Amino acid sequence: MSYVLTGTADELRSHRALKVIATATASSLPLTRLQVSTTEQVALRTTCLAKSLALSIVDSNSTNSKQQHVGGTSHLMMRTMASHAPLWNRNGATDVDKAHVDAWLDFIWSSIDVPLEMMLLFGNDDDIIKKELMSALAIVESHLTYQTFLVGGDVTVADISLTAALGTASSHGFWKSSSHSTNVARYYDTMIHQDFWSEALKIHASTPASVLLPAQA
Repeated sequence: MSYVLTGTADELRSHRALKVIATATASSLPLTRLQVSTTEQVALRTTCLAKSLALSIVDSNSTNSKQQHVGGTSHLMMRTMASHAPLWNRNGATDVDKAHVDAWLDFIWSSIDVPLEMMLLFGNDDDIIKKELMSALAIVESHLTYQTFLVGGDVTVADISLTAALGTASSHGFWKSSSHSTNVARYYDTMIHQDFWSEALKIHASTPASVLLPAQA
């Protein structure tokens, strides 16, 4: 199996794309990126459920290199990739862990990603949105008091998702690891020094392949 992440230029530079890339590097899965010009081209090349980002799964062992596509959220793409590398347990080591990972992914999306996107769009001046983000990070701060990772004893897709969001929050000045949330800062430092994370950042910063025209129907 090989994997292709298709998206617009802006989306391939986003922390959502970084989540998928880091899931690939953390699971030792081969991933390439394909840049297209518009969100419509993403859907034309992949699935009607895609918006500005989609994951394609290529079965090179089949006679016609059969492809399957995952649209929707980056979390769906992360879960799918992790399920194809079960030895790494990136979706969780046990059924209970998997349920906890899913719960954390839902929490990260609704309580961290959504406020973060609002702040990126409208700036850091909305006290209500800022308070929502800080309240979510306070929950994470408390949870990490006796935890190295969000779930279990190793990195899961929940950790990858949270770290990507924290990186964006930090780079835009919405959160500073040096002055906020002692446990979250320790956790973030642990995550960004993982080998797979350094590899993911290099891929994320590099130039993807690009196409000018959508695939023929």
